[in-house]
Amino acid sequence: MILRKTSLDEEQEPPCRSVGRPRVPFEEASKKQNEDVRIKFLFKKENADLVRNTEKEIITKIENLIPIEIKTKEHSYIIEVDMMLTMLDGSVGNFLSETNSTMKCIICGATPKDMNT
Repeated sequence: MILRKTSLDEEQEPPCRSVGRPRVPFEEASKKQNEDVRIKFLFKKENADLVRNTEKEIITKIENLIPIEIKTKEHSYIIEVDMMLTMLDGSVGNFLSETNSTMKCIICGATPKDMNT
């Protein structure tokens, strides 16, 4: 569930009555806003084309992220997102780097023989 801050009217009952805590009302954000953060299950055989298409889809979503601007009384902050695909399964890494063996480094292509010399 994603929460979104709402405005508090004078007549509105605050949702939080705990002592010592600020009264900040929240409401559940619409499902449309968090649609893209859901887990995606594909019941398909993993192959190079599927992995590359999924990579393109994810990279497109990352590139379309909009910077967030936060303003305070004295300062203004802009938060830009710079994401990279880092947690890759061995076979996915091999598909994306076009490396044939899991024994090779998916970044530089070095083999164990190259690493031990």
